[in-house]
Amino acid sequence: MKNIYHIILMLFALFCMGCEKGAEPSGKPSEVSIIYGYAINKTTNAPIQGALITLMPNAENRYTGSDGTYQFNNLPINNRYTLTADADGFGPGRKDVLLKDNNPLEVTFVLEPKE
Repeated sequence: MKNIYHIILMLFALFCMGCEKGAEPSGKPSEVSIIYGYAINKTTNAPIQGALITLMPNAENRYTGSDGTYQFNNLPINNRYTLTADADGFGPGRKDVLLKDNNPLEVTFVLEPKE
C-alpha cells in the first residue's frame, strides 16, 4: 500500500512539473516579448561597448556587446519598464517604456561623453 502511495505521489509530481506556468497552447500569440537596442556615442555615433543596461522592475542587467547592442527576453507584455544606461566616460541615460504587445521594442540610448 505504501508503494502505491509513493507511485501516485511521483506521478502527480511529474504531472505538475510538466505544467509550465504561463505556457500558452500552440497557435495562440505569445504573452511575452523582447526589448532590445543600442548604446551609441552622441558625438561620434559609434557603438558603446560595455555599457550597463538595467531593466526595472525586473532588476535585470545586460552589458552591450562590441556592436553596442543589448537584449532582454521573455518580458511579459502590457507592462511598463524603466531602462537605464551607464557607461564609463558617458552621462547616464534613462527611458520609460510600455511593452504593449508581442512585437519587439527597440530602445536606443544616445549617450553624451563626459568632458
